[in-house]
Amino acid sequence: MTGVFCNSAIKAAENDAELLVQSMVQMRKELREQVVALFHTIDKRGLGRVTITDVEKAFDTEAMQAFIQALQLGAVDAWTLFTTLDKDGDFELSVDEFTERCMQLHGPAKSVDLFAVKMQNTKLQNQMNRVEDIVAAQWEMRLAQ
Repeated sequence: MTGVFCNSAIKAAENDAELLVQSMVQMRKELREQVVALFHTIDKRGLGRVTITDVEKAFDTEAMQAFIQALQLGAVDAWTLFTTLDKDGDFELSVDEFTERCMQLHGPAKSVDLFAVKMQNTKLQNQMNRVEDIVAAQWEMRLAQ
């Protein structure tokens, strides 16, 4: 009897896990579609690329504010949002870049994200220390001459 109960509980849990995964996949697909639709709303010229000016014009609209809130992006102004989304730094966002970055930034920071930032900051600090040492050594050499 216990075996039958455990077996049915395990089967139910497997089905629940499958349903959960399917639900999450569907939610991500719907979110992606909404992000693409928002991009096209911002891209009023229909060029397939938006600039900071386009984002600034759309930033205060109800749709954009709802979007920022829904994604939990926490962007306080158009410039912050734009620079956060502009992964390659070319001052333009394609639909793919916009969508990819919005999907990556969706939701609150996770501990793994915070750890990655901490590690990157440590690496940058070490590089800055090495540059400082090189500059100091060269300065001493110039003073000695």
